[in-house]
Amino acid sequence: MHTPTESPAPSSSPIIQPTTPDQVRDTLESSAVAEFMRDVDSVQLLIGNRAEHLSSLRNGIDTPGREQEILDEFIRVVGIESITPETRYIAYERLCHLYEDALMNHVRRSELSSGEEFTLKENAYIFTAEYHNNLNTSILDDIEKRGLLTPFYRTLLRGVFSVGVAFNRFHRAWNKSLIQWVNRELEERFWEQETIMQYLRDEDLLDKWEDGNIWDRSYSILRRSGDGYVSLAYKDALPEETDTIIMALRNLRLSLEWHEDDVFWQKENYLTYIDALITAFEETDTDRLIGKWSLVDTAWMQIRGPIQIVHPFEYYEDKYRKAVAAEWDVRLENRSLLESKASWLSHKMFHELAWELWIRPEDEIYRFSLQWLWRCQIYIGNPLFYFGSQLNWLPSAQVIPNDAGVSRTYGKKIYAFPEHILKRAQSKPEMQHKAMMVSERLRQKKKDIIFGNPDMYYKLYDIETIWHELWHTLWLEGDTEVQMNQTGNFKNIEEWKATTGWLVSFFLHGDRDMDETVIVDLVSRSITLIEWMKEPDTWPYYCEWLIHLKVLFDAGILYIDTDGRADINYNDATLERAKALYKEHYIKLINTYREKRDANEFLSQYAVMEDGYLVPADESIRAWVQQYYKAYAEYGSTVANT
Repeated sequence: MHTPTESPAPSSSPIIQPTTPDQVRDTLESSAVAEFMRDVDSVQLLIGNRAEHLSSLRNGIDTPGREQEILDEFIRVVGIESITPETRYIAYERLCHLYEDALMNHVRRSELSSGEEFTLKENAYIFTAEYHNNLNTSILDDIEKRGLLTPFYRTLLRGVFSVGVAFNRFHRAWNKSLIQWVNRELEERFWEQETIMQYLRDEDLLDKWEDGNIWDRSYSILRRSGDGYVSLAYKDALPEETDTIIMALRNLRLSLEWHEDDVFWQKENYLTYIDALITAFEETDTDRLIGKWSLVDTAWMQIRGPIQIVHPFEYYEDKYRKAVAAEWDVRLENRSLLESKASWLSHKMFHELAWELWIRPEDEIYRFSLQWLWRCQIYIGNPLFYFGSQLNWLPSAQVIPNDAGVSRTYGKKIYAFPEHILKRAQSKPEMQHKAMMVSERLRQKKKDIIFGNPDMYYKLYDIETIWHELWHTLWLEGDTEVQMNQTGNFKNIEEWKATTGWLVSFFLHGDRDMDETVIVDLVSRSITLIEWMKEPDTWPYYCEWLIHLKVLFDAGILYIDTDGRADINYNDATLERAKALYKEHYIKLINTYREKRDANEFLSQYAVMEDGYLVPADESIRAWVQQYYKAYAEYGSTVANT
């Protein structure tokens, strides 16, 4: 950037004029950032228009028109046998919210074969991907036509979009090869999760760090070899799909070379990041994969600014080897939504609990936790473009990277999407099974939260979601997940750890005016997540809320009325009982983490396996949960008559 050689003209304004080269440069850069952020606000409006369009598809469930034509086309293309309000709801849920829940519920009721199920899900994914790609292409075209952002960032978004289309293809192949074939074959051969995990360890089929230590995730896929299996890097297992991604990344890098980022000065960071991605995808030695992807995380952590690209890092879908799925998306920061208070309260609570549990600054678990907590970057905004596994569900928030070494040195990034989640909640109709199994009072209290004051909702979101992501960072050391995942259940308690961490923190230091709102939302979510009982890739969240159900029932806050409906009994006595119970159970969990005991030791106190699915260990809670799920299975796609 060139600095003016002449002094600024005199001004009667009380504002001090820049006089040195550094002051001039800072003023120009500040002006460039302000202009860029105004363009970001314009793009946020385009995102809002997309959300309104998707929400309008709800009209098509019962009302003829263009929206209904879209839903009916989905039904025909996917191969669902009949067009009814219920199947239109399935189409709406898949297209608007990107969830497969209603579709999978339909699959189970229809008793389809595994091949028919795969075809149905595959067709639904292809239709959904094309539909959203068209919507997102319109946003990209608008950005181009209006000259929003800068040439560097417009080029970045175009290239990222091309990479994303390649990720869609990769995801389909990854899902077919791993989830639909390898994992199902392992289940047929060994039946139990613990047996599968032991087999993978015994046969040396888990990805390792270069020092030979087993790691907490993998970037490879198993292939049959004789009576056993061999582990192949994505490059070897899915060569065509991986090469397409690599080519798109190379084209993105080449196009960025022609432009400069004269707003946030991130060009070199992006080029380093893209180079690391290419190198990682090209790696074929499975013993070097973890190290190469650790370098991707390291490069990615250096990228700052309101436009954030996220690479593959999640592994909920694969509950055995934790193979990282094809995640690829762009997030756009919106600094006007809320100002989070999560960080300083989390620090305060962490120190208090550590002291109470005799965890001292010289302890490794203390140092790891504090370093990760201090170095967290928080980005609050909206999803801009999304591809691959993100077309199966967009997160409400995330904390990344998973890599413990990278996080220890560089911290983590927390992403939060409060506006997106609020609009999603407002667009969901009242469902028949909820009317049958949840009291009108509790349902109304939940509606009051969703349709009430947005500022209050964002305050709640900060408490329960951003705090949640921060508390993921605590009570961990470098090898904690590996040591605690012997039976494959680490993730099935980790989500409860994060939520209950913020709960205990909130009960001690939060805004007392928010107590009832927090409890109502906690109870409502605990009930809703029962619907994920038969969705193994979301069991970490389902298990979390099974544990919450136990605590809430024991506290007397949640009870079943004479009509068999869940209801809330919120008062000072039940609130105080809940506070005490949550702290008691949370301290028990912290000690599990301190000693790195297998996660199932804690989980088995709340959930047991029955007929291949986890259900509450408490028999009285189990009976109602099974009744709720039965109602969901039958009426989960039926909109209530309200």
